[in-house]
Amino acid sequence: MLPACAYLLLGGLNLLTGYSKPAGEAALGLCPFCRRGELRLSYAEEEVVGFGKLLLLVYKCENCGYRASDLMPLEAREPASYKVRIEEVKDLNIKVVKASSGFVEIPELGVEIKPGPASEGYVTNVEGLLARIEEAASTLKGDRGVEGNLKVFLETLRKAINGVKVFTVIVRDPLGISALISEVPGKVERRPLSREEAERLRRQLVGVAFEYK
Repeated sequence: MLPACAYLLLGGLNLLTGYSKPAGEAALGLCPFCRRGELRLSYAEEEVVGFGKLLLLVYKCENCGYRASDLMPLEAREPASYKVRIEEVKDLNIKVVKASSGFVEIPELGVEIKPGPASEGYVTNVEGLLARIEEAASTLKGDRGVEGNLKVFLETLRKAINGVKVFTVIVRDPLGISALISEVPGKVERRPLSREEAERLRRQLVGVAFEYK
């Protein structure tokens, strides 16, 4: 998730630019991770069809190699939950807007992606989301404690990527930044989060970046 200094700077940029397609770089000061290099922020505006305008943010430190990304909406959004059933190959093209504050769940695979220190924001599709999960899970190879279950999980995940397994994707965001977007009307179920749901998720905004059951 972005450090506080990045959000403060971007808040100022928003007021100054009036959201007129800002793009460029800015220095955020001393890197909070290595305390030696300079943390720099790159930002660019993009409009996602069916979602609206947002800022794509990338911040990095050349000294220690730290790099992370996130999204910031340029239009007011309410906390919401999105749910979609992936039933055929073309459904894998459904767009996923996932901010660092987004919670993602795929019950049939036992997957949960929760906000945490390593959580990032990105725009992809369901196929790209599965590829990210596969890459994260593959880092556990060689761990004898999970080796058997991991093999089964990766085989099931590969079926989902190949479009031969039906599954559900659920995205919830207490800040309203994340979303699922389909070109097919009614394909994605959307509902606003209740005040209690949003507050409960906000309290979980520091947690595990990836886990599978």
